[in-house]
Amino acid sequence: MQTGAGHVSLCRECESGRFSGSQARSTPCTGCDRGKIKSTSKATSPCTACPSGWFQTLKNQSVCDMCLPGKAQISAGATSCPNCVAGKYAQLPEEKTCTNCPKGSYQSHEARASCLPCIPGKSATGEASTSCTECTEGKYQSEISSKIACSKCPIGYAQSMVAATR
Repeated sequence: MQTGAGHVSLCRECESGRFSGSQARSTPCTGCDRGKIKSTSKATSPCTACPSGWFQTLKNQSVCDMCLPGKAQISAGATSCPNCVAGKYAQLPEEKTCTNCPKGSYQSHEARASCLPCIPGKSATGEASTSCTECTEGKYQSEISSKIACSKCPIGYAQSMVAATR
């Protein structure tokens, strides 16, 4: 870069992921910390935090990484995106929080994008279930649906099996 009567400047612009907020700087540009980015070169303002649902594990970066399905991050400036625990899910990318599996469904693994319905003969009566419970004797569950609890056999009927579907 030329500055005046044939004088050449050896000043270098700050690359993406770094900034300089002062003139006459003799040290290298300041790098962004983990969880923060600077997407433009020649930056003069400090780095910005990655938004919720995004993260950055490395220093001196120009872009944040999005949380993938099965993971969530509520905090801005995050350095990781934790897995949803068993019984919870995050269906879409960029999720801020994991959602409890609804009643009648379960998820036995972490980092999942959905919950599974209980099969006939089993039920999950609470939210965030990690498994379904077999219907006890005298009760049944005949369908995969939003039915939450096993039904009692009506008067005049009996059921001696566990996990009955009728």
